Amino acid sequence: MTREYPHIAFGLSTKEVQLEEGSRALGQRLEMMEWNNRTLGERERDLIEGLDHFYMASLTESGWPYLQFRGGPRGFLRFLEPSLIGFCRLPR
Repeated sequence: MTREYPHIAFGLSTKEVQLEEGSRALGQRLEMMEWNNRTLGERERDLIEGLDHFYMASLTESGWPYLQFRGGPRGFLRFLEPSLIGFCRLPR
């Protein structure tokens, strides 16, 4: 994950909810980790290649979020390189 992750995932409102729900200690540990690894490891590969669906997020030209569901048989989402994943249509 990139080092920008904590800034996105742990904003002020998120921290307030974590305090209310009693999960701030975990959030704080994650926030303090080094997030400068831009590659995926074996654990991520196993997770990715075992999925039968995922959500793809992007932004439109005007900056609005656009989410798409993608599903298929296990293995349609592939680990191509340590920093690259892809999805394909598998033969039936």
